[in-house]
Amino acid sequence: MLAAFSGGGLGCKGKATSAEIKVEKTKIFRARQKNLAIKCYQDLKTKYPESEFAAQAEQRLQELGPPVVLKK
Repeated sequence: MLAAFSGGGLGCKGKATSAEIKVEKTKIFRARQKNLAIKCYQDLKTKYPESEFAAQAEQRLQELGPPVVLKK
């Protein structure tokens, strides 16, 4: 009987655990937050290029890197 349970979840093959789902949802949330931050920094630079914060926005954009492409 123990051998049936020690197969690494063979009966649930292909199904994600609740922990795996939570990790995936966290990744998606963080990706969306990053994309939103990038958009806001780009908007700041475009709308207020002479602002004292435009240089800081550019620096943050460099640190953030490219936006994350989310699968639908």
